[in-house]
Amino acid sequence: MCLAACHRTKPQTPSNYKQEDDSLQTMLLLLNQQYAENAEQELTKRVKESGEPFVLTPAHIWYLKKEKTDLPPIRKRQNIEYVVNIYTLDSVLLLNERATIDVGQKQTINGIDELLPMLKHQEKVIALVPWYQGYGQLGDDIVPPYTNLMLDLEILN
Repeated sequence: MCLAACHRTKPQTPSNYKQEDDSLQTMLLLLNQQYAENAEQELTKRVKESGEPFVLTPAHIWYLKKEKTDLPPIRKRQNIEYVVNIYTLDSVLLLNERATIDVGQKQTINGIDELLPMLKHQEKVIALVPWYQGYGQLGDDIVPPYTNLMLDLEILN
């Protein structure tokens, strides 16, 4: 007895067939990459013009500690309370917020979530946050889309 596998031949692709990529999706991706590069350049320029010793995080957030403490550093999943004023880079106040969150649990914008583990309790910082670490390409009711932000952040507890 002989067993043979039954293989069906694949249909031949017509010679005039071109696989089309999603050109709109590709264009939007390239556009967002360009916006992200522009944001990084704008924030870097602001930092250089300020002459202050800002520090750049791996998440492309610039921060400057206004008040330092010797208290313990903030840990992920730790419950903390903070106050933040969120401005445009032109110093227009967009939002004043007091919040209690668990660090690293996506309960606030990514820029704050990324910054908190680099801080200690009761420190005050100024941070420059690119739009993609803030409210993104959609924005929200108060913050317009693609808006780079300046944060004035104070850790309360």
